[in-house]
Amino acid sequence: MDSLEPKCTPLKNSYDACFNLWFEKYLTLTANYESGNDRKRVLARSKEQYEKDCGLKWLQYHSCLNEALDSRQLKPLLEAARNEDPLPEPSKLEKSTRSN
Repeated sequence: MDSLEPKCTPLKNSYDACFNLWFEKYLTLTANYESGNDRKRVLARSKEQYEKDCGLKWLQYHSCLNEALDSRQLKPLLEAARNEDPLPEPSKLEKSTRSN
């Protein structure tokens, strides 16, 4: 899928490929550790690996996308949509999915 801004598409594709590769490894690793300190260590290492491999790619894509949002004057519309129908906070979302 292309980015909102065509010049950002190569950055998006690079980040998406990096993230997908990282996420596949993450799922494989975490499936082996259901709880405890080993799981915490694996998650911490996985986060560090993500930052090392994909962090810069995300920042580059995010920067390009923000420029596109500014140039197209879309930020006020996004902010209005967020105010009108905000996403739930992660902690509230977790509680609602646990109760279902």
